[in-house]
Amino acid sequence: MATRAKDSARGKMMGSEPRTHETMDGIEYSPEELREFLSADLGEVHADPRFKDQLRRRLWNLLKSRLSHRT
Repeated sequence: MATRAKDSARGKMMGSEPRTHETMDGIEYSPEELREFLSADLGEVHADPRFKDQLRRRLWNLLKSRLSHRT
């Protein structure tokens, strides 16, 4: 892991971008894939209000259940 960080820092110093990055679960992705994924946030999304409400409720219940397991 330390070697990867050094290689990444060295690549930035030399003006090049690492070809792939690795996530905590070992999945590799390229900078282009990351840019494409993040570009989805730039567009306007019109979600069904019922879907948004259901999602909000599910997430809230998930948070409450996780917090109750900690105590």
